[in-house]
Amino acid sequence: RGSNHEAAMTKLCRYLAVAAIAAVVVAISDSGKRKCYNELATFNTALFPDVPEVEERTDILIQQLQHSSADVFCLQEVWLTETQRKIYQEVKDRYPYIVSPIELTEELGYRNDTTPACDANSVDLVSDCAAIHCKHSRDQTPCVLQKCQAALRLLKEPCLACLFIGLRGSHCTDDPARLYKETFGLMLLSKRKLTNITVKKFLPELISLRAYIIAKVDGIGNVVCTHLTTTLAPDYAGPPFTVPFLFSSYAEQQYDEILKLFREIESIGTSILMGDFNHGPASPGTTGS
Repeated sequence: RGSNHEAAMTKLCRYLAVAAIAAVVVAISDSGKRKCYNELATFNTALFPDVPEVEERTDILIQQLQHSSADVFCLQEVWLTETQRKIYQEVKDRYPYIVSPIELTEELGYRNDTTPACDANSVDLVSDCAAIHCKHSRDQTPCVLQKCQAALRLLKEPCLACLFIGLRGSHCTDDPARLYKETFGLMLLSKRKLTNITVKKFLPELISLRAYIIAKVDGIGNVVCTHLTTTLAPDYAGPPFTVPFLFSSYAEQQYDEILKLFREIESIGTSILMGDFNHGPASPGTTGS
């Protein structure tokens, strides 16, 4: 699996090299005096609730987007529903074509669903377990994943999504489940018309909530925006759902995601792949994440 993973990453890098060339397509205008080009950008916003100055950084991000020259932007880790909506409202004049899993979910008929994301009793069971087994843990998330799986299996996916992105239990028992049915942290912004839009999960039930957005950008072509799995803990916790453990490590999970991306690209044709791949260089003497 290790050698397969590295081979897959090598192939991924080749896709990225092609993407880098395709991202700046230079053409001389009719006058022959001015160059026109397509500009694509990707950015991990780190808008996680427990990362400092989330609100301040959100405002700065919006200001930058409002003046960005990029034709297409792939954003990752825009986890909070209200943050996605704020970005959508503030930049839609600059980027009139926006793909947000949250917005797509509501358009699919969940808008009037008032069912809470979490049942209070189930959340209490997880909280009690965490208090007993993870009280002294420096990073509670991997501890809870490993020690509290019986309690976690009682939670539905919207509840897990809400808790995973760092919201308080009380918040998750008040908010409707519809807000967390498709929370992947991804947003695709475009100044050009988008068609053939698809949002796909890598696997139907995984707490890491990884997915990818596919869209055809007018005048540019297919774009894939994604955020691959990272190492969340020293030991692989796996999905705390009814789904059996499919992998023995985060590297195996990421390898599976890469293969799915390859198959997707092969089916839709030449594409520009954008996002955070959570993988660094493997050259001798070079370290990466």
